[in-house]
Amino acid sequence: MTQVASYTEQAGGFKFQHIVCVSFRVRERALTSVRFTLTSRDDDWKEYQRMTIERSGTFAAGTIVNGQPSQYGTGPRSCAGMNILRTDAPHVTVRLVAATYDDGTAWTAPEADLPPTVVTAASAATPSPLTGSPPPWNAANHARYLAVLFGREHTTVAIFAPGQTVSSATIPIDGATTVAFDGSGTLFVGTGHEGVAIFAPGATSPTRRLAAANGTALAVDPAGDVATGAADGDSNVHVYPGGSEHGEYVLPAHVGAGGIAFAPTGELAVADTEAPLVKIYGPGATTATRTVAVAPRTRLVAYDAAGHLVVGNPDLHAVTAFAVSTGVKSVEVKGPVLSAMALAPDNLLLYGTPQGVQIFPLGRTVAQLPPMLHGGRADVLAVTPNGVIAAGDSAHGLVVLYADGVQTVIGGLDGVRGLAFSP
Repeated sequence: MTQVASYTEQAGGFKFQHIVCVSFRVRERALTSVRFTLTSRDDDWKEYQRMTIERSGTFAAGTIVNGQPSQYGTGPRSCAGMNILRTDAPHVTVRLVAATYDDGTAWTAPEADLPPTVVTAASAATPSPLTGSPPPWNAANHARYLAVLFGREHTTVAIFAPGQTVSSATIPIDGATTVAFDGSGTLFVGTGHEGVAIFAPGATSPTRRLAAANGTALAVDPAGDVATGAADGDSNVHVYPGGSEHGEYVLPAHVGAGGIAFAPTGELAVADTEAPLVKIYGPGATTATRTVAVAPRTRLVAYDAAGHLVVGNPDLHAVTAFAVSTGVKSVEVKGPVLSAMALAPDNLLLYGTPQGVQIFPLGRTVAQLPPMLHGGRADVLAVTPNGVIAAGDSAHGLVVLYADGVQTVIGGLDGVRGLAFSP
C-alpha cells in the first residue's frame, strides 16, 4: 500500500474540531480489509486522543480508495470525528496498523509507537507583512490585478495589484456570489438578487448592470460575452452576447458555482447537475451542438487555452479531460477531496483540496500523487496566463499567492468565495 493521505476539515457544528478522512492506493496485491489509527497531538507530540478507522471490502491492486466527508457517519467508514479542540492538539497523525490480503493472510504493524505515516498540521498560513501604499486600480493600471470576493453576512470585492497585500480598491456589494474579468479588464460581479454588476477598471460603483441575471455561476469570455445561472430560482442559464441585455437568450439547466465556461472558440459548456451530461452550445445557439456524458453530479467545467474541456466531480474526487475535436475522454485524474479546480499553463491541472493545491500534468501518467502546494485550504482557485496561482482559504480568511517559488499570503478576508485575475 502506498500514498496514504488524510484530509482534515472543521466538523459541522463544532468549529474547531476535526473530521479526518483517509485515502490510500493498493499496490501489487488485492486487499479485503485495512485498519488505521488516528491520533490528535499537541506541538510537543503529546497524544490527546486515539481512534480507529477500519475498511472492509474488495480493494483491487492498483486502485485508489478515497475517503470523503459524505461517508462520515454512514456507509463504509473512511472518516472519523475527532473530539479534541484544534487549538489544543493541532496535529493529526494517520498510521496503517493492519491489513488482510484476498488470500486470507494478514499483516500487522509492530506495536511500537512508530512515527506516523502522515502528519497533517491544521494550522493556517501566516499572513505576509503589509505592503506600502499600493498602486491604483484604473484604466491604465489593471493587468494581472486580483479580485477577491469575500464576506459572510455582507460581501465585498477587494482588488490587489501584483505582489501587494494591501488592496488598491474595495467594493462593498451585498449578496455577491462570484467574480470574473473580460479581456479589457472590466470586472463582473454576480449576485443572488441584483443581477450582474459591471465595473470599469477603477470604478467602485457599477458602471451598469445586467438586471435579470441572478445566479451563483458566472462565465465571461475575453470578448465580453456573459453567461450566468443557478441551481435554483428560474433554473436557467442566461447568455448575454457582448454583455448586452438586448441579445439575451436562455438555456434550460441547473448549474452550481463553476458550472459554466466559455471555450476559446466561443462555445459554452454547461454542466447540468440534474443530468449526467455536459451540454456544449455554439455561439448564439439555444440547442446543444453536442453533449458529453459524465458522472452524475459533475458540476465543475473549464477549458484550457487549446480548447480541451475539463470537468470536475467533487463527489467522486475526480477530474476528467476530453479531446478538443472528438469529445472523447483523454485523461482522468483522481486525487484527494476536490474543492476547486483551475487550468494553468503547460497543460497543468490545479486540483484544490482542503490541504492545499495539488498540480497534475494532464496528458502524462503520474506514478504517484504529485507534490502539494501547502499554504492553507484551496476552496477557490485562480491562475494567470504566466502561472501565478491564487488559492482562497475561506475558513481562515486568507488568499495564498504562489509565484516563482515565492508564497505571499493576504489576510483579513474572512469567507473567501471567489477569485479572478484581470488579463
